Amino acid sequence: MMRIKILWTERAEFPKGWGIKRHAHQYFHLFYIIEGTSRFLIDDREYEAVPNTCFIMAPGVYHELAKVQDGSLQVYEIKFLVQDQAIADNLDLKVPVFSGDTFFDTAIPYIVKNGRSRNPYYSQNAQDFLSSLLAHISDRSAFEDAPDSEMVDTAGFHEATVETINFIEHHYMDHLYLQEIADQVGYNRNYLCSLFKKDTGITIIDYLNYVRIRKACEYISYSDIDISQISSRVGFSNISHFNRTFKKCVGIPPTTFGKRYPVDLSGEPHTDAQTASGIENKIVTISEALQRLHHSAEE
Repeated sequence: MMRIKILWTERAEFPKGWGIKRHAHQYFHLFYIIEGTSRFLIDDREYEAVPNTCFIMAPGVYHELAKVQDGSLQVYEIKFLVQDQAIADNLDLKVPVFSGDTFFDTAIPYIVKNGRSRNPYYSQNAQDFLSSLLAHISDRSAFEDAPDSEMVDTAGFHEATVETINFIEHHYMDHLYLQEIADQVGYNRNYLCSLFKKDTGITIIDYLNYVRIRKACEYISYSDIDISQISSRVGFSNISHFNRTFKKCVGIPPTTFGKRYPVDLSGEPHTDAQTASGIENKIVTISEALQRLHHSAEE
C-alpha cells in the first residue's frame, strides 16, 4: 500500500502585499520557508514564518498567511495525503511548526522537484523522502522523552531501566562501570541494579556484555577487521576476556561463529523448513544470549 500520496508541489513566491486567506482542506499542507518573513495564523494561533521553518497543517485545520510586508516570501509547498495510519498516529501536530535542519534542506527540494514526476522511479523516491521526513519530524520531537532500544522490547520496564538500556546501547564501546552508569541515569547504584534485574531478569553487566557480543557478531559478519580489533572496538580491554564472554553468550568461539554462519548475499527467502545460512541464523543464535547469561548467573 502507498504510505504517502503527493498531490501537489511548488516552489512559490509571495511578493509584497500577497498572502493566503483563511481556509482549510482535506489534505496535509506543508510549507518550508526559504527566504523572507511573514506570519502564519493556524487555528487562531500566530507563528512567525522565518527561513528554515517548516509548517504542516493537518486536514481540517484552518490557516492563513498574513500579507507579506517587506520584500518577498519564498517557500516550498507540498500537499499530500497520509495513507499509513502509523505515520498519522506518530505525527504530532499540536504545535505545527518545526525547525529545519540538513535533512529538511535535502529532502524537501527533492520532493518538490520530483513529487509529480510521471516517471515512477522519481515519484516513488519523492514519496519515500516525504515518508522519511515525517518520520524524522516525529522521531526528533519524541527522542528526548521516549528513546527506544534497538535490541530488546522495553515495554513495561521502569523508566530507569529503559534509560540504562539506551545508555549502554550508545556507549557499549567505552569502559563502563556500574557507578558511572548509575550516575548517568541519576539513580542510586544498588537501587538501579535491583530495578534492572527485576525488569530484565539479568544484571546490568550481563546486558552490557550481551550488547557488546551482539555488536561483535555484526562486526564478524560485515567487516574486514580481525578478532582482536573487534574485541577492542566493542569495549573489551583484552582478547581473552572477549573470547570467554563470546563463548558464554553465543555458545561457540568467535572464529567458529564466522565460519559457521557466513553472510548470505543471495537475497533468496528462507522457508521454515530450511536451515538459513545468513543473518537469520545469526539473529536466532544471538537472541539466545540473554537466556544463556541468565542461566550462567544461576550456576
